[in-house]
Amino acid sequence: SDGIPATSADGVLQFTPPQAVSCVAVRVEVPEDKMITGLKWYNGSGTEAFPRILVASGNDFQPPPYSEAVAVAQEVHGQEQSWSEIVFDVPIASQSGTLFVVMEYPENYTPVSGQSVLGVGYANEASEHHCFVTGDGEQWYRMASRCRVLLEPVLADRTPGIVALRGPQDGDGPVPARLGLFAAPN
Repeated sequence: SDGIPATSADGVLQFTPPQAVSCVAVRVEVPEDKMITGLKWYNGSGTEAFPRILVASGNDFQPPPYSEAVAVAQEVHGQEQSWSEIVFDVPIASQSGTLFVVMEYPENYTPVSGQSVLGVGYANEASEHHCFVTGDGEQWYRMASRCRVLLEPVLADRTPGIVALRGPQDGDGPVPARLGLFAAPN
């Protein structure tokens, strides 16, 4: 209801072992006449926060280095084991039509025993989906699986003066697949 996808999560994504810079990036299409004003995602823990949500312009193969992403929200809390929504501090448009929404986990995050786990939800589906993960902020790894990351951009009509991120000029190739990401069931 209220535009939030009806899908429930089969679990939340965690990094095993914990990493210094743990991020999940999801590629989103942003038409030239639209901008991202916020985000809807399935949230794991209602007590812990994502340090930042960032947006980056990449290409069809991978996000750019983490250092090139623009922070659009900080200390992001969501509802426990439920869909959450946030409005960005600054809306972002794209010149290339491709943006990556990046959820930053706390540095070396380890869940507290007996508490809900901070993380972005996923749903098991029959078709293959791709998202990207990093443990160092520089090298992104494509995670191909039958899990759809439950993260949806909130789009609005583009207004004049909105920052439009531009994609890389040199088409970087595909990213190698490795780095452990653990999908924890609810």
